[in-house]
Amino acid sequence: MRRILSISTTVQAAIHYKRGSLWSAFLWPLWHPYEIGEPGFVSPYVKIKHMVAILHNIRSLHNVGSIFRSADGVGIDKIYLTGYTPSPLDKFGKSVTQFTKVSLGAEDFVAWEKAKDINPVIKKLKADGYSIIALEQSPRSIPYDSFRPRKTTPRRGHGANQKLALLVGNEVRGLSAALLKKCDVIIEIPMRGRKESLNVSVAFGIASYELTRQTPFGGR
Repeated sequence: MRRILSISTTVQAAIHYKRGSLWSAFLWPLWHPYEIGEPGFVSPYVKIKHMVAILHNIRSLHNVGSIFRSADGVGIDKIYLTGYTPSPLDKFGKSVTQFTKVSLGAEDFVAWEKAKDINPVIKKLKADGYSIIALEQSPRSIPYDSFRPRKTTPRRGHGANQKLALLVGNEVRGLSAALLKKCDVIIEIPMRGRKESLNVSVAFGIASYELTRQTPFGGR
């Protein structure tokens, strides 16, 4: 990836030099090669290729905002907001304060799409070669850290990477049996205490990072 030094980075290096720290002046561009939003910006973060998330019927703006922040951290390509899951914008196209207080602007860096009906989303993703991975407690579920993605046949110019779509559901009811039937794999985070489940945003963070650790994803 080409590294393009922004004006701000160059100025910062000059300031360090003026203060008499030649070593800091040399290291500053290496530590801070990019400034977000400035001309010539190239993201220093490698996005995960072929991993998306589906948030279905999640009611809390706080939870959705938290998931956006985790998705940006793990490098997820896109988030689909289905059912009544709220979006980062209100009906007038303005940012929702309750959302942005938690997401801290992650919605500006993670592509997202609102769709009331989840079924066409799943159908399209499957047609595009994605495996639907549901995060839910079920008799069919396996421990989240025992999931091993299968490798796909490499194409010219592309690695053998499996496309994954992580699906999470409502804070109380989770995912319906009908939706689980449409999924390729169901994973579950084991609970060792008295409570039966984790908060959906916490569970999403744990599962998404584990999936990326297990999967030989390539960058954009």
